[in-house]
Amino acid sequence: MVVGNKRDLFPKEMDDEVLKEHIRHRFRKQANLNVREVILTSSIENYNIDELFQKIDELRARHDVYVIGFPNSGKTSLVNCLLRHYQNKT
Repeated sequence: MVVGNKRDLFPKEMDDEVLKEHIRHRFRKQANLNVREVILTSSIENYNIDELFQKIDELRARHDVYVIGFPNSGKTSLVNCLLRHYQNKT
């Protein structure tokens, strides 16, 4: 699964499916990876965050989750959002 963070930086009228296909294409061509799923998020606007949480819970069963990306790609914002969601409320 690939997460395209900072969706809020793109124009709202831009189609999510076009962006997802562009991401899949780039991974295929540049890294020779076949990406099964792309989720577009914005931790600033809470865009698709619930979908991301659900997918992580589904896929992580006894597996590690890695957050990687270029500098200033929103990794820290996304991890902070995850920590707020998964915090122990007891």
